[in-house]
Amino acid sequence: MDIPALKVKRDGKVIEISKREAAIIQFFAANPNRVIGREELYKEVWDETMTELGTRTMDMHIAKLRSKIEPDTAEPKIIKTVRGAGYKYEA
Repeated sequence: MDIPALKVKRDGKVIEISKREAAIIQFFAANPNRVIGREELYKEVWDETMTELGTRTMDMHIAKLRSKIEPDTAEPKIIKTVRGAGYKYEA
């Protein structure tokens, strides 16, 4: 990953990411193997509360990011959903 350049590499292919996606990756990378609740992720990455943005905003960003970094989005191995708790980045 080249976060400052907003690029990641998957299967030898360089893929551009947005600033928000880079911020999500940076936060997950700083907190590997820890379940991170949606409210915490909103606060740390968006600097907002979940009620201000709604849950779909995060879901859409995570889905788009997964489509760029996960080999198989049907069975994510990097950013996992922990049902009822949030997300977990497995380094």
